[in-house]
Amino acid sequence: MSTFRSLRQAWGERESDGFQGVVLERGIESPAVLREGEKNSLANNPTVCECLHCMATMTKEATVSVRLTAREKFGLDADARMKGIPSGTAAAGYIAEGVRRSRFPAIEFRAGQPGRVAYLVGSRWPVWMIVELVRELDDDLAEAVKLIRKPAALVRMALAYAEAYPQEIKDSAALSSRRDYAGMKQEIPELEQL
Repeated sequence: MSTFRSLRQAWGERESDGFQGVVLERGIESPAVLREGEKNSLANNPTVCECLHCMATMTKEATVSVRLTAREKFGLDADARMKGIPSGTAAAGYIAEGVRRSRFPAIEFRAGQPGRVAYLVGSRWPVWMIVELVRELDDDLAEAVKLIRKPAALVRMALAYAEAYPQEIKDSAALSSRRDYAGMKQEIPELEQL
C-alpha cells in the first residue's frame, strides 16, 4: 500500500471538511491542512506513519546540524559503512562520546561489548572493572589506587563517570559476568573446564 493511500485511510476522505490532500515536501508526504483545533493523530500512532514528522514526535532525541569538511564527511561515511549504520547515527555516537569526554577527561572510549566501552585513560582498566574493584575492596580508594597504579584523581573521575552513567556500567559488568566460566556454563551446558 502506498504511503499516500495509508495516509488517506488514517486521515479519512475529508476534502469537504478542510483536508486538502497530501503535499510532497522533500520526498515526504504529509497532511496539508487540518481542521481548526484538530491534532495530528498520526504523530501519536507510530504504526500508521513513518514520516520524519512522526518519527521526530515519537523520540526524545534532539536534532543538531553540523558542518564537516569533505574529508571528515568521507571518513564518517566510511566508518559508518564499516559498522553498518547510518552516517547520522555514527556522528551522534561520536558527539555523545565527545560530550562525555569533555565532562570526564580521564575517560576514553574503545570498541568493545556492548558497543563502545568507557576506559580509564592511558590504562587497560574499563570503568566497570574499577567500580567492581573498589566495591570488592569495601570502598577503600587508596588500596584501589595502588592496584590500578594510576593517580587517585583519575580513579575518582572514573568513579564519578560510573555514578553519572550507572546503566552503562551495569550493562558492561553484566556482559562480562556472563563471560566467565560459570556464566558461559549456564549458556553452554556441555562446556567443560580444562
